[in-house]
Amino acid sequence: MTDLQASLFVPSLLLSGYSSVKRNYDQIVQRSIAQSLMRRSVIGSQSVMVSLIEKISDDRGASFGLTISNLLPCLLGSSLFTMPYALRGCGYVSIIFLVLLAILANYTSFLLLDSMYETSPRSRKRKRVCGDYVDIAKSAFGTKMGQFMNVLLLFFLFSADIVLIILSGSAFYTLLNAYIPVSKIEFTAICSLLIIPTLLVKKLSHLAYLSMAATACIILGAIACLVLFILSYQAWKHNASAMPVFDWEYFALSISVWLYSLIIHHIQPQIEGCMRHPVKMKAAVYVSFGVATVFKILFGIFGAMSFGMSTMFLISDNVITLSRPVGSLINALIGTYAIVVFPLNFFVVGDAIDAVALGKNQNKFITLKKGGKYHYLWILLSRFVAVGLGLAIAVSVPYFGPVVGILGAVLGTLLVFFLPCLFHLKIRWKRLSVYHKILEILIIIVGLAAGAIGLYASIKNLYKAITG
Repeated sequence: MTDLQASLFVPSLLLSGYSSVKRNYDQIVQRSIAQSLMRRSVIGSQSVMVSLIEKISDDRGASFGLTISNLLPCLLGSSLFTMPYALRGCGYVSIIFLVLLAILANYTSFLLLDSMYETSPRSRKRKRVCGDYVDIAKSAFGTKMGQFMNVLLLFFLFSADIVLIILSGSAFYTLLNAYIPVSKIEFTAICSLLIIPTLLVKKLSHLAYLSMAATACIILGAIACLVLFILSYQAWKHNASAMPVFDWEYFALSISVWLYSLIIHHIQPQIEGCMRHPVKMKAAVYVSFGVATVFKILFGIFGAMSFGMSTMFLISDNVITLSRPVGSLINALIGTYAIVVFPLNFFVVGDAIDAVALGKNQNKFITLKKGGKYHYLWILLSRFVAVGLGLAIAVSVPYFGPVVGILGAVLGTLLVFFLPCLFHLKIRWKRLSVYHKILEILIIIVGLAAGAIGLYASIKNLYKAITG
């Protein structure tokens, strides 16, 4: 598997300007433009100048099915196992609002993709002029906004890895605490040590296989959970009648969890750039959001009806009480997922660490840079420190639910609702109808309101968890 083929399975590798994959992507863009100009010159074109330079994709090899297989795991992921808790006390009425947020997120993804394109004033053809979220930010508000966007995405990836550290510790603690007298915090520390060797993986094809392994863990874990839910159908009627029609506090918390599960806008430009037929991207987004929303809601309802008001934040903590063997398998899959998916996010964060610490001057720290004598020693030590920082945060706030809620309320609001609409309004303002302007402003208001409500509930939930 080549690096470019691997990038089809790990689109987040193109997120940061620090990434070596991103630099290869930019080189391919420039080479493609040069070849295009040369061909025009050879065939005797009247003009070798282009009115609008198009950012050509690094690899247009992804099929429609592969595109969906990239989007779906990001929309599901570990957040799928929090859906029963999110729906257990917020009532069936709130499902309508959650579906509305999913529809709006689907719409803002189209706004983000539309912001990547411009119509050439000479050829009148629609051309892709932005390669990623950072490019869109630069196009809308200049270099400073692009830098802010880069930092925001790096923060998101690092915070997502902190969540994975908490998740792995929680899953393996539930799996093994009956056999090994070790606390949840100690399990979390052990899992963070298991993560470090995976950070030495630098070959993209190996990362792509880790991505596929993570997807397999989620699929198998979800299927096993559904089997247990269905087998406990006799408890559904009783538990469903005990669930409230609407509970404001649980509703607010479910919003923040739901927002976290909608964060895929940061990789959509890269995925669209890898499609063989990019015009099918909208259909792929429709299918992905539709399937993921229906599956998450059904999964949440079945899980909530199986355990009622005793449903825990991670449903894997409940299923082990129904069947020790199957529950152990589910927790093992979730813990493994957290470990193998960690390096996919950290690859870009690690590149940023290298760029900041070692600098861009080729003559400095030569022995520590790629190909240098002590490069792998630097990688080991720097990643150990970074994971140690993440572990320190995870141990300080070892509460998976509230942490996911806070990140969902803040980052979900920014990346899914606020920034896509803001950038699109800035780039397209003169060409948008009054209706579309009002609609996008309303989406910003709804997104900010949902984020504020979710943030309040998550902070309150975290305070309760800390104070006991």
